[in-house]
Amino acid sequence: IAGEEIRLFVIQGKMVAAARRMPANVIGDGFSSIEGLIEKENRDPERGSHKFERLRERIVLDSETAQLMEKMGLNAASVLAKGDRLFLKRTANIATGGEAEDVTDIVHPDTKRMVERAANLFAADICGVDYVTPDISKSWKSVDSAIIELNTAPGMRAFLGARNPRDVAKDVIHHLFG
Repeated sequence: IAGEEIRLFVIQGKMVAAARRMPANVIGDGFSSIEGLIEKENRDPERGSHKFERLRERIVLDSETAQLMEKMGLNAASVLAKGDRLFLKRTANIATGGEAEDVTDIVHPDTKRMVERAANLFAADICGVDYVTPDISKSWKSVDSAIIELNTAPGMRAFLGARNPRDVAKDVIHHLFG
């Protein structure tokens, strides 16, 4: 399934948040090298250098990143044109330097009901539903999309560490302790 990876957070049968997850990436400024853009991104105080130290992880220039750049004819010294985005990892994982954006307010109502039903089918009080879609604002009935995972111990960093955070921890605490 082609599209964006969305993590939808369901508590007691109700979707409370949705975040679009993106692989680690940099956006060109027309003069900085890719390595320089990564260094600039890693200066973000929300990026930690140890796993789970912060809400986002540092971007590491590793063999996977080198392979992706090589396929595009680039290397760490290459300069991206202003506004060009380069994805540095294959997966949209916060733990590998990825980031997230809150999209709760644009989830199509059909899709919201579908993920709530999926969580209910597994009797999951708290559930992260990973969903791939070309457009979260469109109904699952009208686009090629798929649930790729239901997680009954979902992480919250995609929501809390998003560029526009949503406090799902508050919802979890309220569910657990009233």
